[in-house]
Amino acid sequence: MAQVTDETAYNVRTPQEVIDVLETARRHRIRIQISYGDVETGRDWLEEYDIRGYVSRSTGVPIPILLANTQSMEGGGILDQCIVRILKLSNGDVLYQHPNYHTGELRRRTDCLESQLPVVVYRDGIVHARFKDIASAVKWAQKLRVFCPIA
Repeated sequence: MAQVTDETAYNVRTPQEVIDVLETARRHRIRIQISYGDVETGRDWLEEYDIRGYVSRSTGVPIPILLANTQSMEGGGILDQCIVRILKLSNGDVLYQHPNYHTGELRRRTDCLESQLPVVVYRDGIVHARFKDIASAVKWAQKLRVFCPIA
């Protein structure tokens, strides 16, 4: 089932505020970063791939898609019903954020026993990601624009 706004078909569960932000980004060619997550709790899934780009719409059933750059001819469908945050990439402005948006508790530690990927990011006490060095972990957190302190 879909709801149609400006000829783009969105999931019926997508909040109007999210639709408005995506349509504005599409019309004005604003490069964005999307954070997907649990829309019941507001918890970010911390997805790393296919989250940055320009909003367009597919041919056929015109669903919202994310293009890597302005020259792209194709892109992946946006899970519009799963969006918990949208950032404007040019300046980091929050264009939309779920009222209960959160990442869980992120902590970064060095695991001396692991020689290949010694830097570990824990999410709520569970290993979420491993990195070869601190700089890589910091770069990851900056890319996702999340705070990840040292434990």
